[in-house]
Amino acid sequence: FFFQAEDGIRDHCVTGVQTCALPIFLQPARDALGPLKISSGFRSEALNAAVGGVPNSDHRLGVAADVIPVSVGSITLARWIQNNVTFDQVILEFGTLSNPDWIHISNASRARRQVLRTLDGINYDSIRL
Repeated sequence: FFFQAEDGIRDHCVTGVQTCALPIFLQPARDALGPLKISSGFRSEALNAAVGGVPNSDHRLGVAADVIPVSVGSITLARWIQNNVTFDQVILEFGTLSNPDWIHISNASRARRQVLRTLDGINYDSIRL
């Protein structure tokens, strides 16, 4: 369950003593599609460096999550995000186009509505779902 923040802008989770903001649409996505496994949310500077994240990662700001849906396919989740909420990026990462290993979802205020795919974490291609 994701808790609504008082400011109404982001949902928050608590991991140990670190409070992290997760994209506000994760709870509605969970309500619509079933359980979601969050493999990465907020990252400290040290953790971000350890996992090879870029210094300006949205994970550092707590506005991104790497998500694996439990009950539906990853493409179903990506399409749901694209069709139901304002977002900055949906990135299908690694795996195949029909079954990426996970989906990076960001609700950064830029709201570019980018849908991308990467096989190597370096090169990103714009795609249509």
